Amino acid sequence: MSMLIDTEYLSRSQKLVCSYIDSAGEIKLKYFDFTTPMKYVTCDDTDPQKHPTYRSWDDKAVKQVMTNRPDRYAIYEFLDQQDEKTKDEIFGFHTPNIYFVDIETEIDPATGAYSQPDDPNGRIISVSVVYDEKIILMGLKDMPDDMQKRIEKNTNEYFNDGVEYKLKYVKFQDEFDMLWTFFNK
Repeated sequence: MSMLIDTEYLSRSQKLVCSYIDSAGEIKLKYFDFTTPMKYVTCDDTDPQKHPTYRSWDDKAVKQVMTNRPDRYAIYEFLDQQDEKTKDEIFGFHTPNIYFVDIETEIDPATGAYSQPDDPNGRIISVSVVYDEKIILMGLKDMPDDMQKRIEKNTNEYFNDGVEYKLKYVKFQDEFDMLWTFFNK
């Protein structure tokens, strides 16, 4: 099973960027110099540049030509030419770290209804992220220490899975700053 997530060719810098899961379960980027990307195109059987053995799906002769937009076949062929250590790094089976995210929105005071995903109309008032034994709770209101401890205690009692979850609460002045932190940090 490949742990390669995605690839992107940056034509201006002539770099191939691969995102993949590393052995620690984190998403990493690896940049390759890919200065002469090639792709296969059909050609005439008499073309002196035709490939000696490869043929198209409909049995036409093919040859390689330079391109600024390598297709997935050209990218996989390029990656397959890398050394074994590099191939193991980007194609090796590694379990990704798992994160749980919960977003709470304001309740509409007029109707008592929550925002719906297909029609969001209230502010986001909190975002929680859970990973490993950590809970990061971001919110817009003050939260006393005793409430934070109660949330942490209730979470540990609810899951009772041998993990001792630790809660960290971070208060933000406004929704923009909270969401900026969530998406960028």
